[in-house]
Amino acid sequence: MFWETIAAILLVLGTFAVWIYIAIFWGLIRAFIAFLTLTMEFLGDANPDWAQIWMVPLGAIIRGFEAAWHIPSSIWFWAKFEHPVWATVIGLLCLGIANSSKRSQPCSTAISGSNC
Repeated sequence: MFWETIAAILLVLGTFAVWIYIAIFWGLIRAFIAFLTLTMEFLGDANPDWAQIWMVPLGAIIRGFEAAWHIPSSIWFWAKFEHPVWATVIGLLCLGIANSSKRSQPCSTAISGSNC
């Protein structure tokens, strides 16, 4: 289980720049859909309890967080329990690509004539 955990950590860290944006976007979409659904359910009641109206946005926020958290947790599950070898390869490739792109950028704070 130790090497599978290392593989999962490599994949989650290596693909962080990708899945964080996907998770935020997916969470916002799910929260918006949940807000619309909960609003229609609340207003569809014959006698809605207006003291409980705060439950609509709270429920939407909770559903959005659940959807956003599902992205990294499913990546972790796939990497640790299903394909740890592929997770290691993909994680190391992504970390290598991220590291090489940092090295190839020009030095923006360099004084003219000095080497960075």
